[in-house]
Amino acid sequence: MDGALILELSPAMRAKIERNRQRALMLRQARLASRSLAAIEGSTSAKVAKTIDSGAGFFIEEEDEEDMQRVKPVVHQPAPVIETDYLVCDECGKPFMDSYLSNSFDLSVCDKCRDNDGKHQLVSRSDAKKNFLLKDCDLDLREPPLRCILRKNPHNPRWGDMKLYLRTQVGVHRCKEVFGSEEAMEEAKETRQENKEVQAQKRFNKKVKGQYPLWQYINLTLQTPYPSSPYEPKQPTNPNPSSPLILLTQITYEPHFYPDPYNLQTPTLDSLCVCVCVCVCLSVCVCIELRRAVRSSVWTKDTQAHQHQYGPEEVLDAEEDLYQKTCSTCGHTLSYEKM
Repeated sequence: MDGALILELSPAMRAKIERNRQRALMLRQARLASRSLAAIEGSTSAKVAKTIDSGAGFFIEEEDEEDMQRVKPVVHQPAPVIETDYLVCDECGKPFMDSYLSNSFDLSVCDKCRDNDGKHQLVSRSDAKKNFLLKDCDLDLREPPLRCILRKNPHNPRWGDMKLYLRTQVGVHRCKEVFGSEEAMEEAKETRQENKEVQAQKRFNKKVKGQYPLWQYINLTLQTPYPSSPYEPKQPTNPNPSSPLILLTQITYEPHFYPDPYNLQTPTLDSLCVCVCVCVCLSVCVCIELRRAVRSSVWTKDTQAHQHQYGPEEVLDAEEDLYQKTCSTCGHTLSYEKM
């Protein structure tokens, strides 16, 4: 029956059926192509979380199937140590099963023999590099690699984690591998300290030569015009009253430095010699002050209040019962009346 119907279809009907079938196939392919393109572009459909009424005044979110099917890591406790595999303590010689030093640093020392303030003290990475003259390659790349533990930085927890090493492993074993002996390490420390002092002295000398040249004070002094009279006060051009230039002009313009009875306003040879000597002395004082300014960690200013040390009592007026004392350090005089 079906075969007879198929044979009775006209060519026009068959063409129409074929066109409809091709059209359906094209629509299906277009739908699949748009769906795959959306998946490639990363567009995701909004998922509404399903909630379950708990009946106690709040809702419980239903877990997704992906979260339920996700494999959760399972941490298993290590198997118990068999008695034949016990470690032997290097300090007391007794067998032990587990300890902090053995787990963290591979050191066979039990917890009872652990000395936190002595040989088993922990040192930071920066202290290990500074005290034992080690480099990063000595701590990280040299075989066997040193084990360390990570701790939060006590200065700022937002900084990177701090690496702590065992002092015996860093100061004894690794130093011997790098330097050969403790004497060689001490010699390297002394050499580094000497080089540091030499470099500091060179920087200091360079700063002194650049900022405080001696010829500067001599030229300023010789080019300064002399006063019209030996007794006329000289007005300083430098606003700092304690500067070396003002001190130099005050000493240079004293009357006895210029024995000029005719007021010719010409300096003598003695006055020029005194001027040069004063320049040398002042340059030494300037160098000392600059050394104190540069090495402020060595020299500290005394900020304590002055304590007077009075000498013997002196009588000012016996009838009025007035007495005075003089400080032997600063010369301060204290007057008082006795009742």
